[in-house]
Amino acid sequence: MNLGRNPESKWSHCFSPHPRRKMMKKKIKENKETSIKKTFSQSSSIQDVNSSIIDNFPDPILIVVRNEEKKVILKSFNPKAQDLFEINLSDAISKELKIFWPYDYWKETKSKVRKAVKKKSSEIIDPFVLEKSQEKKILSIKFFRLDDHTAGILLLDSTDQQKSQQSILEEKIKYEEFYKNTPVMITTLDQNGTILDANAHWYVKTSYSRNQIIGKKLFDLLTFGSKQKFSTDGFNELLKTGHLSNYEVQIVKKNNELLEGIIDARALFDIHGQFLKCYITINDVTALKELSEEYESSELKYSQLFESAIEPIVIYSLDEGIIDCNSKAETLFSKSKDEIFGLTLSEFSFYGQSKKSGQDEYLDNALQNVVENQFYSFIWKVHSGKQIIECEVSAGLMEIKGKKIILLFLRDRTEQLLAERKLQLNEEKFRTIWNESDDALKLSNKSGSILLVNKKACELYGFSEQDFLNRRNAELSSDPNSYKKYFQDFIKSKKEYSEFEYPFTASNGQSKIIEEKNLLIKLPEYKDSVILSISRDITEKKMIHEELKDSELRYKKLNETKDRFLSILSHDLRAPTASIIGMVNALIEQPTADHKELSYYLNLVHSSAKHQLNLITNLLDWSNIESGKEKFSPTQRNLRFAVREAINSVGGLAHQKEIKIISGVDDVVVLIDGHLFERLLINLLSNSIKFSHEKSKIEVTSQLKPNGLIELCVTDYGIGIPKEIQSKLFDFREKISRRGTKGERGTGLGLSLCREIVQFHGGELKIESPIKASGKKKKADKSSGGTKIFFTLKIAVPKVFISDSLVNKQIEKILKGELRNYKIQIGNVSKELKSIEREYYSLIILDNRNNGSTDELKKIKKWHQTLQNIWIVDDSISASNDSDIKYLLQKEFAKELGNELHKYFFELKQQAALVEKKPK
Repeated sequence: MNLGRNPESKWSHCFSPHPRRKMMKKKIKENKETSIKKTFSQSSSIQDVNSSIIDNFPDPILIVVRNEEKKVILKSFNPKAQDLFEINLSDAISKELKIFWPYDYWKETKSKVRKAVKKKSSEIIDPFVLEKSQEKKILSIKFFRLDDHTAGILLLDSTDQQKSQQSILEEKIKYEEFYKNTPVMITTLDQNGTILDANAHWYVKTSYSRNQIIGKKLFDLLTFGSKQKFSTDGFNELLKTGHLSNYEVQIVKKNNELLEGIIDARALFDIHGQFLKCYITINDVTALKELSEEYESSELKYSQLFESAIEPIVIYSLDEGIIDCNSKAETLFSKSKDEIFGLTLSEFSFYGQSKKSGQDEYLDNALQNVVENQFYSFIWKVHSGKQIIECEVSAGLMEIKGKKIILLFLRDRTEQLLAERKLQLNEEKFRTIWNESDDALKLSNKSGSILLVNKKACELYGFSEQDFLNRRNAELSSDPNSYKKYFQDFIKSKKEYSEFEYPFTASNGQSKIIEEKNLLIKLPEYKDSVILSISRDITEKKMIHEELKDSELRYKKLNETKDRFLSILSHDLRAPTASIIGMVNALIEQPTADHKELSYYLNLVHSSAKHQLNLITNLLDWSNIESGKEKFSPTQRNLRFAVREAINSVGGLAHQKEIKIISGVDDVVVLIDGHLFERLLINLLSNSIKFSHEKSKIEVTSQLKPNGLIELCVTDYGIGIPKEIQSKLFDFREKISRRGTKGERGTGLGLSLCREIVQFHGGELKIESPIKASGKKKKADKSSGGTKIFFTLKIAVPKVFISDSLVNKQIEKILKGELRNYKIQIGNVSKELKSIEREYYSLIILDNRNNGSTDELKKIKKWHQTLQNIWIVDDSISASNDSDIKYLLQKEFAKELGNELHKYFFELKQQAALVEKKPK
């Protein structure tokens, strides 16, 4: 809107004087002038004018005379005129008007007087600005003739009129800008309270659009407090009368939220007093109200803080004494506040030897130091009832409304001294517990640096106390990165308690498992919180726990084995046994049976007994493996030799079906358990014979694989294994038994047992059936099925372990030169026992100087029952002082060692030649 810019707008008259008003003011001025002239005309001459007439005239007036020298002389004045000028006008009588007249208007004034006297005309200077005491007055001056030489000067004050006109114009312009841009919410209403217009701030604050606001009743958008209840008509009446001022309201926003505000109304009327429109301003006081509530809350908090302080607080003035204090101060002084206020601190002071004329000089000096230094602390003995209390006083100077006051905080040192004594006793107790604790204790800061340790920690970790102080917690762990991450996570979590386990390797090489409990605590001697670590060696506990866990799993497995074993005994063994009993009973009942019938029954008995024997053998082997009674005893054997021995064992079965077994395995040394490997291969070959046709063949082949492995494959060209049962063949709980090509019965345990044996050797067993086609089928292959069973074995690596006590750098160099084809490991026997347990060495050489060599030898023999190449030697190879002799001894030792190893592996290579003959 462009309100008020057009002087012809509807409401321009509301800001400008009406023409009728101007005419009335003009008439008033003319009446005053006429009155003066009439008064003077009634006198015979100017000299006859009574001074009382001038004095009682309601407006300022001066009587001046124009003399022969054409100077304007002051003749007389009234009191109203005196009020306008700085000088005393009485002193200016008969003097030229120029001496006190404003310089800027003098020439014009002199001219106006002349014209008024000579030309008998009324002259005006408007505006005429007059200053008095730095206050400006705007006057309208009227000059009129009294006689041929005399003129009257009438000074009419038009200051208010000028200001009013100027302010109205300024207000008009400012109001337009204010209406549009002010951050206050402004609306224009008609006499019914309907919104005609609203400024931009209305839309911003309420989220309404212009179309949603215009035409609505303002009353419908407001809510009033409980004390301001009125109807719509009452509200509109307040708008018209202008009595709606400083009302607290709430504006309902578009989203139904409420906005706190203060409403004011300004009604506009025409010259006839008719209501035109009303301007409503609403100030958003939401933030102010929140601030007021916050201030009241702060006042309450201050009061509560002052009264609930744990220490006595006194507000003191050197001139007025105690101004205020809290309840703790009342208790300290043993007086109520009413009794305390106005008293000096000296009246509560224990004077002792310092008492002088009722004043406490020490206290006065202390308070003076507060005034000079702004802040001061001192010790003050207070007389509290019948006791003397020593207080530590912290005093600070404040200035409130120009008045200096002292704020004193008093702390009873009696409790502090007692607490210090208790702290000292607690410190002694802590030190005793710290040093005598059975647990390793450490104190460290949040960065992990160790600050303090006890004796037990030094024993556990094998460091001196000084060594600890140069370390961090993470450095104690064999896995410092894991410990560092745990420690940082613990600090970041801000938890007060945490547990962690980590490995630790002592200086003697012994490995330990440390259980550490960490607590975040606060100690007086440390500024920041510290971490108390309680550590214990739980290596033995862990081992027992692991053994119990293993035992639990083993017993659970044994229990399952027992259940399956009993199931097989009750079912699978009963059938062949019942069959044997039945056939024996048939023979008993027919004592006169001929030889042919007798032979028939005996063959049936033999078949049932053989099946039962195979079942029992597999059951016993499987049971021993599952229960752990079957120990894995690896040895280095020639693969061809081991395979040929197994083929020879099943030669009879193959001969019955005229099946040819062909061996094509590599001539390598493998690491196997001889007994288990033989059971494995016999089971696989027996299965192949059972499911192969007569006059077919079975192949045993091998293929070298990466990572030191060799893969063996047993291939037959029989009936194959259906896909649907292949996944169940290795599940001991499943009973999968099929008849062979000539009706041979199976136990259903063979492949389960084979898989267990292969896993014992660290390999995997898998089946391929039917066989994938590869070229023309040979005559012996009568089936489109066939089966391949693959499994892997470790190739034996020629490895030698030598005790490091027997080897120096010279011997190591000679050994590596002589035994280039062998892997040599040099180490401490005690530390490497676990490695020896896991690995198989072709030769182990121990030092007889080691007191524990006998125990170590027993452990090695227990793990590797088939290992025979263990040497125990003395230190003669490095005992001589003569370097040449020593070198020869070392060279001879290496050569002898190499010969022994070459001989050992040569014998393994020759094993295959012993069984190359075909089986009978």
